[in-house]
Amino acid sequence: MSEEEYPNLSKFLQEALPSLGLDNDTYCPYVLGTTEGGGEDSEEELEQVVQLLQASSESHGDDDAVWEELIQNIQKQLKLDIEWKQAKHTEQVEFQKAKLEDQLQQAKLEQQQQAPKEKKSNNSSVDDATKKALMNRFGYEEDVPSGGGQTEGQEDDAAPKSNKQVAAAANLERARELRSQKKQTKKEEQQKTKDAKASKAQLKEERRKRAQKGERRR
Repeated sequence: MSEEEYPNLSKFLQEALPSLGLDNDTYCPYVLGTTEGGGEDSEEELEQVVQLLQASSESHGDDDAVWEELIQNIQKQLKLDIEWKQAKHTEQVEFQKAKLEDQLQQAKLEQQQQAPKEKKSNNSSVDDATKKALMNRFGYEEDVPSGGGQTEGQEDDAAPKSNKQVAAAANLERARELRSQKKQTKKEEQQKTKDAKASKAQLKEERRKRAQKGERRR
């Protein structure tokens, strides 16, 4: 375990170990190694490490009370580090949660702002395209100035001058096209029927002739 993961315990050991005649850089990793796993195994391992420290100390090797106190202080600092890590983890989780909620809210807001623009743009494009098609077909332009190209004696209603008239003229033209198509289709159907009758009559005549040949052969 690194010292950054256990700041309270590491700071305590930096002061406690030298006061007991031990080098912090040498023996601190032994103590931090007992923090892995937790439970009774860690407590037993800590007691074994402290026994090693006591045996290595040249100044307090015979003072058992000092080493028992050291164990208690190590456990106390370890508890503080565990609480600190839990609080840090909770803080990070809350931060990520808040960040994600902000991103979702921002995305939702952008989507809401974009939708009306796209709808307006699409409607405008459709209207412009429809108007242009009608203008191309009927030569209609809005707000034609008076005398703009009309010859003397020309009737005012020679061409549509409003959207309503343009639409009516378009519907009329469409109706004419449909009638023309209907007439053409009817003529085609009549021709098909005529051809079918002719073909049927021809087949009937051929069968009659074959029958007559057969009778003559007999």
